[in-house]
Amino acid sequence: MQLRTKRQRLRRLISAALWTLVVVTFLACSGQKVYDSYCHTPLAGWEKNDPVEYDVPPVKVAGDYAAEVGIRITDAFPFTALFLVVTETVVPSNKVGTLSRETTTTHVLTCDFMNADGKDAGRGLSYHQFAYPLPSISLQEGDSLHVSIRHDMKREILTGVSDIGLTLSKE
Repeated sequence: MQLRTKRQRLRRLISAALWTLVVVTFLACSGQKVYDSYCHTPLAGWEKNDPVEYDVPPVKVAGDYAAEVGIRITDAFPFTALFLVVTETVVPSNKVGTLSRETTTTHVLTCDFMNADGKDAGRGLSYHQFAYPLPSISLQEGDSLHVSIRHDMKREILTGVSDIGLTLSKE
């Protein structure tokens, strides 16, 4: 009888642990993120005229979307800031047969890697990760987005940039 009770308790404990894991997993996911992708850049050097490009598939819900550029650098990055040119092109869902046209917006993003007190503002040890917001983007249902990111530094080839990412979330 005691063995049966211990088995029942163990089963209840395992069941409770699994349900807790499921609930925590669902609560951790915001459900608002619609796109999140990182592209590698050559560690030997990211060329100025070699943009990183993203094609966001058509959105299912109309509204304003928050965009964010993610950057991962190594200790080989020679500067305390990075200047990026971000070009966003909204491709309307109803492009064929209507007057809707693609709209293109360009932003120059200043990415400071140090705090005001001179400390590293990123997260990580050998790779440092940073995130920088872009102005929100208004999209209609079915619109897609093409984003192109290139650096705008004096050097033609920039070392130490590992990855450039793009995240799009429903506001």
